[in-house]
Amino acid sequence: MDFIDVQAGFGGFIPGKREIHAASALAEKLKQAKIARALVRIVPEANDFDIEHSNAFLYEQCQANKGFIPCPVVAPDAVDDLGGAEHQVEAAIAAGAGAAVLRPGPDYWTAEPWGCKDILEALGRHRLPAYTTERLIPAVQLARLAGAFPETNFIYAELNYRALRTYIPLMQEFPNIYLSIGSNFNFHAGFQLIAEKIGVDRLLFGSGLPASEPCAAMSELMYSGLDKASITKIASGNIKKLMRGVRK
Repeated sequence: MDFIDVQAGFGGFIPGKREIHAASALAEKLKQAKIARALVRIVPEANDFDIEHSNAFLYEQCQANKGFIPCPVVAPDAVDDLGGAEHQVEAAIAAGAGAAVLRPGPDYWTAEPWGCKDILEALGRHRLPAYTTERLIPAVQLARLAGAFPETNFIYAELNYRALRTYIPLMQEFPNIYLSIGSNFNFHAGFQLIAEKIGVDRLLFGSGLPASEPCAAMSELMYSGLDKASITKIASGNIKKLMRGVRK
């Protein structure tokens, strides 16, 4: 089975301890799990304030590690310090990005539509998915963005397995939202329930590396009871389709 992990990262830091998770360690974990490729971002992101430095480091490590697909940071450019929204998205695509991270808290911008119109519209024009987590953008705010920017696809990760009463209607209402079924969103009979309610075309495989081991997410998908075609879509087919749609 070909797996593409959409929930993995490395290189972030906390005060007093630089680079908690090394790129080489992530590469080794992926190799051990036989995950050929991964959409990778800088984590943890709480103290990763310099967008340009962060992206440069990410690209460098992605070039050095075969199978890493960069997921760089983008942000609204209201103060003209990032070269503009179009420039950011084009640079990400030129570097081989499969998606781009939105992290309003660490980068000090608002996730209201009026505060990030430039970057969300640029992502939509180029069909480069916007990647975020529930920690970074709560579901209520994500709904506002998905409704305001229907041309932009959103990948939503690091979800709470207890919040299905929110996620299922969110997915039903907004066809441009994709869910990462990774840690900590693994739960008994979860794939069957979600497949029943919203189908499998917008579910993506995520491991949760480096915070979580990948085998739990892989086993849960492989033994989910879904048919082989559905498992293949979730494991890699759906993210491949999203990335093929990126307009260079």
